[in-house]
Amino acid sequence: MKTIRYVLLIIVCFSQISQGIASDTLRVKTKLSFNPKSRISTTTSPTAPSPYTSEYIGFPYCDTAAFTVVTLNINQQLFSSYKEKRRTLAQFLELQKRYSIDTTQLVPRRIKSYVSVFTGLKGPKKVIIVDANNNHDFSDDTAYEFDTLTMERSYKGDTIELAPLVRVQYENATKQGVQPAHTYLRILPYDSDYGLGGIEGLLVVYVQTQVYREGSFEVDGQAYKVSMSPGSWEQTDDYTKPDLKIQLADLLYDANKEIRISVGKDMLAGNHLFTILSSTKDGELTLVAERYDPNRVGGRVRNLAPLLVGKTDNNADLAINELWKKGGYVLLDFWGSWCGPCIASIPALKALHGQVKADKIQFIGVDYEYNEEGLMKARKIEADKQLSWQQVVEFSGKQNEASIPRRLGVQAYPTYMLISPEGRILMREGGETGLVAIKAKLAQLGLFTR
Repeated sequence: MKTIRYVLLIIVCFSQISQGIASDTLRVKTKLSFNPKSRISTTTSPTAPSPYTSEYIGFPYCDTAAFTVVTLNINQQLFSSYKEKRRTLAQFLELQKRYSIDTTQLVPRRIKSYVSVFTGLKGPKKVIIVDANNNHDFSDDTAYEFDTLTMERSYKGDTIELAPLVRVQYENATKQGVQPAHTYLRILPYDSDYGLGGIEGLLVVYVQTQVYREGSFEVDGQAYKVSMSPGSWEQTDDYTKPDLKIQLADLLYDANKEIRISVGKDMLAGNHLFTILSSTKDGELTLVAERYDPNRVGGRVRNLAPLLVGKTDNNADLAINELWKKGGYVLLDFWGSWCGPCIASIPALKALHGQVKADKIQFIGVDYEYNEEGLMKARKIEADKQLSWQQVVEFSGKQNEASIPRRLGVQAYPTYMLISPEGRILMREGGETGLVAIKAKLAQLGLFTR
């Protein structure tokens, strides 16, 4: 039976999405698209200092000036820096492992896989020129002026569309060799999210990519559209870890109706629960759709949480299920003494704990350790940071089917899980951005004291 099931699954994987949801595995092919008013790409990134300063000509005189670059293929930049002996082999091999760099699609020399930007300050004015044709000459490009006194408050939300949109040319390394390419960049003079101050902050330019991919699929007679922008602003043609949005077809550009989702997460559409399994570099999504069962028990969002019993520091049993049965929410914080991001998030988590209604929500720390030494370190962290909420302890070597991380399928740390008074998993988030999302949800639920 297992062999037959695997064969059927392979057949399903290669079926056409236009046939609807006859099977549980869907493949959605996307194509490149461009919309200057699209809000699909929402992530900005600051430009980096340019190593090619001496090559530039045609720039205007300013009181203070700088040259920066927008990297459009970070893998090519890293590879060429090694080939030009600006990095050692050991350094490159470490980067190659970290970023999964495939050198078969790169060339061993510097190419223009970047775009240069000139920034100058003239009194209260900030001048930005993008070398759009990539000839290192700024005299034949458009100069944009911004008021340094007001730019911090501008270009947010709907007004971001007022920022310049520039079509830039660059060179892209492919298996067929170096190919000419172009993309569209939204140029922002300021982004308060990065908090860069002083002269450095004034000289920095922030960019968004405006090219994305989109496709469509159908579930139960309802058409959906999927849009995806590159997961990294430094890889304009890489959609392996995309910024994804799925929407009813006629509401794709309605910001109030969009469903943002990432690879590995779930989405409810109609009576189906989708899991985004993977995405390829050229933007082909693999989804698994299953009938949504509101009574399903598990660790996924919208599931009912299973029976959770943990051991406290004093080796006493703590029945976590009893906490929400009393009518309150529960926030589980999965962390460990060995986890740097977990420790870094403690101040924000502690601040959040101090803002919520103690009779409406309880925080429970699930401390995952490898040995007794780690446990002792964790207890010291709790004392030093003055953590006032309860902790349960899980050891990696003592995991069984009743262990909390295993029952909830937690493998990444930190992970935050919000459970409703009905015992349903409302949110499952990770990292710093995940905690911000949890905070927004708690505010929406009215769980803040003020």
